[in-house]
Amino acid sequence: MNALLLVALMTAAVTSTFDPYTKQTEIQFTQPSPESGYWTKIQSIVTVKDGKARVPSVLFTSYNHTWRYLRCQDMKWLADGEPVETLMTTWDGQVVRKDRYTSGTLEYVTQLLSLDSFKQIASAQAVRYRVCGDEYELSPSELAAFADMVAQVEALTQ
Repeated sequence: MNALLLVALMTAAVTSTFDPYTKQTEIQFTQPSPESGYWTKIQSIVTVKDGKARVPSVLFTSYNHTWRYLRCQDMKWLADGEPVETLMTTWDGQVVRKDRYTSGTLEYVTQLLSLDSFKQIASAQAVRYRVCGDEYELSPSELAAFADMVAQVEALTQ
């Protein structure tokens, strides 16, 4: 069953950090995790070194009562209705215990994208993505964060 689930609006933050030891800048989009209930969120990171952007990655995180993506780690994108080419997708997960009576699973689906694919997502008016059978839509603040990341990458790579 495919249900369209909208990602809850949260305060998104794009940060840029320069590491003088490695001479690289890390541009990161993060969102806070909700305090209670089951949730999903999307985050992203791009590293720039020597005027060149490294492969961008997108991290989809899910907190649920049971494993949801253990046997399926597929992630697909539509930007303005057009498919987005992706590179490699990986999965990781862990069981977490909140208190004596409450536990759940944290699952991480990480996807690598080419810089062109990342820009395709960032420049779109509407972006939907599917993790296995679950569909999500980027909120306006998430779309703005992706666009902000691309602007920062372009400023560092010119």
